[in-house]
Amino acid sequence: MLDWHLASNASNISVKDKKVIVDRETDLGILQCEIPTPCIISCDLRLNTPRFVALPKLLQAKKVEIETFEPKVLTEPHTTISTDTPPVKEGSLPVDDLETFINNLKEGGILK
Repeated sequence: MLDWHLASNASNISVKDKKVIVDRETDLGILQCEIPTPCIISCDLRLNTPRFVALPKLLQAKKVEIETFEPKVLTEPHTTISTDTPPVKEGSLPVDDLETFINNLKEGGILK
């Protein structure tokens, strides 16, 4: 909808001269691609570098009390604009046994 370039499963991202260089995780290995900005990038788990907390800070954080509250209930009325039923799907009906299923596939031209 935006007509922007897309890179998915990014494991490394760098920017150079208004271009984004993205290392993508694929089934065959790492693919490096260069895409112009603006662009959309989805990330892989390897992009995150975890931070390790020192033990004294961890023990100090355990002592901090967590404030809890009750969420407000929205009492404002809302208006439903429209509701529609989904379109009826065309296709085969559920079958009870495998033979009927295979026969339906053969009749439909899917199996020979």
